[in-house]
Order: sequence, then structure tokens, then C-alpha cells
Amino acid sequence: MRSFAQLGAVPAGEPLPADDIAELHAGRLLMLMRYCGTGNRIDGLTKLAKLDFFVRYPDAFDKMASHLHKEVRSVTDTID
Repeated sequence: MRSFAQLGAVPAGEPLPADDIAELHAGRLLMLMRYCGTGNRIDGLTKLAKLDFFVRYPDAFDKMASHLHKEVRSVTDTID
């Protein structure tokens, strides 16, 4: 896993998946704690992992919502 500060050493033609950048993981977790938590925290690592999964895979979120008969659509169609 690399930091933004270390990306200067990566050749320009080399693909760089989002999973390789630490700040993107940290930003996603901070966003979850801000919007899904109470008092800017989420009780339980398992709950945080499940919410993170649904943020990273919006198709899975849509399938689960339809399974629960909820009329909810994810905001994006792209996968991290």
C-alpha cells in the first residue's frame, strides 16, 4: 500500500488501483464514521466492515436492498 507522497516514484504508465492508496481507504472510513456513526464513531468493527463493503460495491447494496424489499438505489454505478 502506498501513500500519495510515494506516488512520485511510480512510472507514469504503470496502472495504479485505488486499493494501493492508503489515503483513499482512510477517507472512505472517515466518511462512513461521519455519516453513519453517532458522535463521529461507529460501534463495532464488524458494522464498519459491512458498511465499507456496501460503499465499495454498490451493486451488492442494490441487491441487498431489493432482497429486503426496500426502494433504495445507490448513487453511483462504479465499483472502487
